[in-house]
Amino acid sequence: MKKHIFVVKTWLFMLCLALIVYVPSCKKDITNGTKQPAVNSAASRLNVTATNAELIAYKSSAHQLMVGYYRTWGDKIVSGDVNGPAMTDMPDSVDIICNFTDYTPGSSPYWPALKNTYIPALHAKGTKVVNTTSLPNTTSDTSYTNHYTNNSTGYAAWALATYNSYNAMGYDGIDLDVESNPSGSVLTADVGLMNALSQYFGPKSTTGKLLIFDTNQTGSNSLFTQIYTKINYVFLQAYWRQTSTLSSTFNTFASYINPNQFVVMVDFEDGSGDGQNSSYVYNPVQIYQYASWQPTQGTKGGVGSYGIDNEYYQIANGVHNIYTRHAIQMMNPPQTTSSTNAVSLSSGKISAGDVTQLKSTSAFTLESWVYFNAVGSWNNILAKSNTSTDRIAVQTGGGDNSLYVILGNGSNSYGYTAANAVTAGQWYHVAVVFDGTQSTNASKLKLYINGTLQTLTFSGTIPSSTSSTNTAAFLAGSETTSSTNTYLSGKIDEIRVWNAALSQSTISAWMNKSLGTCHPNASNLKLYWQLDNAASNATAVASLSTTYTGTITSGVYTASTQASTTSGCP
Repeated sequence: MKKHIFVVKTWLFMLCLALIVYVPSCKKDITNGTKQPAVNSAASRLNVTATNAELIAYKSSAHQLMVGYYRTWGDKIVSGDVNGPAMTDMPDSVDIICNFTDYTPGSSPYWPALKNTYIPALHAKGTKVVNTTSLPNTTSDTSYTNHYTNNSTGYAAWALATYNSYNAMGYDGIDLDVESNPSGSVLTADVGLMNALSQYFGPKSTTGKLLIFDTNQTGSNSLFTQIYTKINYVFLQAYWRQTSTLSSTFNTFASYINPNQFVVMVDFEDGSGDGQNSSYVYNPVQIYQYASWQPTQGTKGGVGSYGIDNEYYQIANGVHNIYTRHAIQMMNPPQTTSSTNAVSLSSGKISAGDVTQLKSTSAFTLESWVYFNAVGSWNNILAKSNTSTDRIAVQTGGGDNSLYVILGNGSNSYGYTAANAVTAGQWYHVAVVFDGTQSTNASKLKLYINGTLQTLTFSGTIPSSTSSTNTAAFLAGSETTSSTNTYLSGKIDEIRVWNAALSQSTISAWMNKSLGTCHPNASNLKLYWQLDNAASNATAVASLSTTYTGTITSGVYTASTQASTTSGCP
C-alpha cells in the first residue's frame, strides 16, 4: 500500500490485544470461539435523520462508489491539530472509508473515538467503515504464530477471531492489502486464510461485511485467481498511472470480476512521502481523470483516494475535500427532471409563521422562482414585515416594473433596480443576499435576477443586522397577513431561506436544481419549499430536513415546467 504498511501488518495482532476491553481476547476466540451477531444493520445506526435517510437510500442504490483511505495520523485526535479533520468530517457522500493506521490500537484516544463516535455517526449516514490490513504470513511473520496454526483448523480459528474483533469495533469489512505475488507455502497459507475469512466477510458470507482485495498487482496475481469469487471489490492502487493504462490493467481482471467490482485509487498524500502537508495534494486532477474513465466492458465500481484526510485541507468557499466532492458529482451526475408543480396565487399567500433565523442576524439569503400574471405596484414576492421600519421584503416597485429590496431595522432603508427589471408572462429566479459585515450599501444588500447581479439605487443606510423585534410571519405572495394591496398575482416556486450570505456562483449553480446535502451551504438551509405537493393545496411541505411548513391561503398547485430541477446531490 504505502511505506507505512509494514506497521499495518502488525495491526491485526495488536487489534486483538487492544480489544480485550471490548470483547473476549483473541486467544479465547481461537480456543473456544463463537460467532457474534453482525453489528452492521440499520438498527445499529444512530440519529438517522431525514437527510441521513436520503444518504442511506442513495448509498443503497446502484452508483459508482467513492472510497477514501483515512490515515489515522492525519486525524486531529492523533495529530493534535485542532484545525485538522475528524473521520466524520469526510464528505457525506463518501461510500466507504478505509481506516488506515500506523498506530498501535489502544495506544491513543483515537481508538475509543473510532468505536464509540466515528463509526456510529458514519453508519447513520450510510457510510461503511472498513479496516485496511494485510494477511499474516506464518513462514516469515513470527508475531502471528500464537494466533493460528498453519492448517485448516488454525485458519478457521484465526478468521473467527478476526471477525469477532472487527465486529466488536463496528467495522463493515476488511480491506486486505496484497502487494506481492505469493507462491509455495506462502500462497497455500494465504489461500487458506482467505477462504476462512470468506465465511465471515464477503459475498459468500451471511454477515453483510465486505471482503476487499486491495492491490497494486494485476489480475494474474496467484492469490487473486484462487479467491476472486470470495471478494466484493478489487481496489486497484493505480496512483500515478495514466488513464491509458487503466483499461489494460482492468482487462487482466475482466475474466474474474465485473467492472462494477473494480475501484481505481489515486494518491492524495503530499509529494514528499507520508508526512502531513496541508498545503499540497499530489496531482488532484487525476481523480477527475479516473472519475471519467470507464472500462469498455461496462461501468466501473468507482474511484477512491489514499490520504483523503490530507485532501481535507483543500477548501473552496468554506467547503473541504473539494476534489472528492467534484469527482462524486462527475461519476453520479444529477438526474434531471421537471418540477411538476408551482403554486398559483390570486389574492393569496403562503405563511411559515415566524422564521426566527431572520431575526438579529447579519447574514441571510432568500430565493424564489416567480411568475407575474401582471406586474402591479408593491406586489410582494417574499416578506417578513412588522412595520415600515421593521421589515424584510422583496417586491415590485410603484408601477415601473422595478424590484425593491427592503431591509428596515429602525429606519426604512432599501435598494431598487432600474425600471423594467421584470415583465409579465415570464419566470424569474430572484435571490436577495444580505451581509451586514460589509461596509457599503451595495456590498451589504444584493439582488440577483436569474443569477445576474442587479445595480441598485439605495435610500437610507442598510443596517448591519436585521431587527430583533420582527416577529411577523414569513410570507410568500404578500407583505403581511392582513394586507390586501400587496398580493402577488402569479405563480411561485422553489422558496429557500438561508442564514448565510450565498455567493453569486453558488446561486447561479443551484437555482435550477433541487437542493441536496452536497450543496456547499446545506447546513445553513432553514426553510425550503419545493412546492410540488399537489396532494394538499393547503400545505407547502418542508423539504430536506427543514422544519418550517407553509400554510397556503387562496392558492392552488398548478402544473409547471419552470424551475426545472435537478437532484443536485448523489
